[in-house]
Amino acid sequence: MAATAALDVIVLGVILVLGALLALAIGRRMPPADLLGLAFPVGTGLLTWLLFIVSWVGVPITLLTAGAVYLVVLLAVGVGLLWRQKGAPVQTEIRAERESPRRHVSWRLALWAAFAMLVMTSAILAVWRSYSAWDDIAIWSVKGYGIAREGTIFAGARWGAHGLSYPLNLPLLISIFRLVDGDVLPGSKLIFPMMYLSLALGCYGFWRHLRVRPWVAGLGMLLIATTPVVFEHGTIGYANLPFACYLVLSVLWYVRANRVGQTGHYVLSGILLGLACWTRPEGLIIGLVVVAALFAARRLAPQGEVRYAAWLVPAALIGGAWGVFAALYAGESQISGAVRTAYHTITEGHLNLHALYRIARYFVRQLLTPSVWGMAFAVCAIAILSRVRGLRPKASPLAFAILMAALGAAVAVIGSYYVASFSGPSLDWWLGTGFNRMLIPGVVLAEVLATLAASHLASPSSPDLEQSPPERNCEAATSREAHS
Repeated sequence: MAATAALDVIVLGVILVLGALLALAIGRRMPPADLLGLAFPVGTGLLTWLLFIVSWVGVPITLLTAGAVYLVVLLAVGVGLLWRQKGAPVQTEIRAERESPRRHVSWRLALWAAFAMLVMTSAILAVWRSYSAWDDIAIWSVKGYGIAREGTIFAGARWGAHGLSYPLNLPLLISIFRLVDGDVLPGSKLIFPMMYLSLALGCYGFWRHLRVRPWVAGLGMLLIATTPVVFEHGTIGYANLPFACYLVLSVLWYVRANRVGQTGHYVLSGILLGLACWTRPEGLIIGLVVVAALFAARRLAPQGEVRYAAWLVPAALIGGAWGVFAALYAGESQISGAVRTAYHTITEGHLNLHALYRIARYFVRQLLTPSVWGMAFAVCAIAILSRVRGLRPKASPLAFAILMAALGAAVAVIGSYYVASFSGPSLDWWLGTGFNRMLIPGVVLAEVLATLAASHLASPSSPDLEQSPPERNCEAATSREAHS
């Protein structure tokens, strides 16, 4: 068992190295929290997506194939890093405001110790629970084992539920652990605490980029990590937490790209958005609604030039490849069937508006339930309402964009359940089995916004969330010099 655990840790380490190098090659220099927040999601997502493409064209999936794909990507990243080193190094990040070394040290140590304990506990519980819930048995793990056994992504049609209508990011990742050591621990369950860790660290890095004080950022990180639904999904094998990790980090890197005008940040955001579509079947719908919300935010609060190609082309390439594959081989999925039924029913004049009332009532009731969302609702309500004037589009375009993305994610989920209400099973069944976990991205984005508001309350004299025009213009000029 010790040897198996060691092999699983090595697999995680190898993926972390790949993801960290990819993030550095695309986004250049970044602090440790940013790098660690990106390494696992980016490394796993791109590795499984490339294995998907390789298998689609007929190459068998074996340990040798996975290793060859890994080495080719590693070589390409190495060449990219060497090429990026030409010329003078460019510092594109805004350094966080430095504090006295002795100030708040005990606070920070206590917060990091608490966070480390949460991550360790989630890892122990994840492995101890094995695959024991419905979706992680019926969909994700069994498909991964089937792919490893048959050596092809088309095994997903024969193993587990829903055929090939569900994205294969998690099954392919699980298949790697199966090929390495049989996944007897099961080491593949460590995927989920790693995504839990990455989500919290990614948010922490974003706050520090905005010069939020370390102890306030640490409290925000603990707020996310102690949210009951988030913590639970760090221990079970559902795709909702990985999906939330991809989508939330995509929004945050898009906001950062707007702030510093860095093309690499747009690329990172686009990759993460595409990987969100590559993780959950609803990813394409929710991702499109969030993108529309970010477009609306920019129309209401214009702020510099957006490099749309760098942002949306990677997302369309990754998500589009899966969409084409599903259209060719998956047939009608549960989601497409629900959409078709809802369309025909609505066009006949039956709007089922009572379902919207029931969904809204359930939504509010769940937000107010501490065993589901913990302190998230109370903290977010108090912090955001205290800074509601600062959320106006022109007062703080950055905060307004996050607010719009959070609302977009929530509206997409509510709309999805409204569509589901037109077909069986009953709406109560739909809500009870998946509504809360689908809300994770929107609630985490609200917690990100609440921490920014709390930062201003903790230190009203701290720099504003937005850069002053001279600072932004200086950074844009530096970035242009780097590209020339």
